[in-house]
Amino acid sequence: QLFEVLRGVSGIGPKAVLAISSLGTLDQLKNAIEKNDESFFKGIHGVGAKKIQKIILELTGKIKKFAVEKHVDDDAVHGLVALGFSRQRAREALSVVSSDIVDVQERMKQALKILAKK
Repeated sequence: QLFEVLRGVSGIGPKAVLAISSLGTLDQLKNAIEKNDESFFKGIHGVGAKKIQKIILELTGKIKKFAVEKHVDDDAVHGLVALGFSRQRAREALSVVSSDIVDVQERMKQALKILAKK
């Protein structure tokens, strides 16, 4: 998922996206973006200072939204597992739920409807 978010930055190819995603965890990447820490991205082959500034600018909103969605889905998975569903089935059902729904309980409710159909 992080790869797809990074891939959405215009002008950044798949090799650079892989290099960026391998720099650290999601939290480390998020912190670097929030602090506008260009040094975090140094050393990526083919990515200069201007490109790093562009990456930080474009990812500022996207990475925050991604982090929130990931946290919400983690909570929803835990809830569905507590109801007796496997972690894999819970994740599959949640992947179908619209990303516009950000409330954990509502995401679980929609996932339960999907799981009931299977």
